[in-house]
Amino acid sequence: MKNCFVYLTFLFILSSCNKDPIQYTFEGTITEDQSGGPLAGATVSIYQKPFNNSVTTNNFDLAASAVTDANGYYTMTFDREKVTEFKVNIERDNYYKTDLVLSSGDISSENVNTIDYEMGAQSWIKFNIYNSIPASENDQLNLLLSNYKEGCEDCATADTYGFGGIVDTSVKFASTAGQYFSFTHIAVGESSGSDSVYMTPFDTLFYSINY
Repeated sequence: MKNCFVYLTFLFILSSCNKDPIQYTFEGTITEDQSGGPLAGATVSIYQKPFNNSVTTNNFDLAASAVTDANGYYTMTFDREKVTEFKVNIERDNYYKTDLVLSSGDISSENVNTIDYEMGAQSWIKFNIYNSIPASENDQLNLLLSNYKEGCEDCATADTYGFGGIVDTSVKFASTAGQYFSFTHIAVGESSGSDSVYMTPFDTLFYSINY
């Protein structure tokens, strides 16, 4: 009987050591930045940068992923690990994706971590540039961008783009949908002009410059 009691005590101690794992919970709502309405079908993925044996890697490992419902809502839960940073990746077709990097100190395992985000629709402007007759190798056109979008694929990377010589080309830039794209084109020693065009969501606007 005594041996049975000792065995049961051992089982109790063992079971008390097998606690539920500590977990992180993320939730939030993804909306469309122009209308403010919910955005269904957006994929939210949480990546984490591991910290093992006092060594931090440079790679982010996928921890969990979820897709927003009809109300733009998502939620996910995963086990806590030793990490230094989290990266929240948000993607949806025809919208600009984003990566949000967060310190592990900003994330709680006791409370729900709420991350809401407004996604911007994609749009593009394509300039068709043509140096008309009479054309010269000395001709120069400068295209000055005023309020261009930065930090995305196809985004402009400078304020000014120059085109020299006999030109028949095109250049395409991503833009912020639902806003006006402003620019100035200057043919050195000749004419210049400024314009501002409305960028329709999910569409490409074509603009011709002949000089």
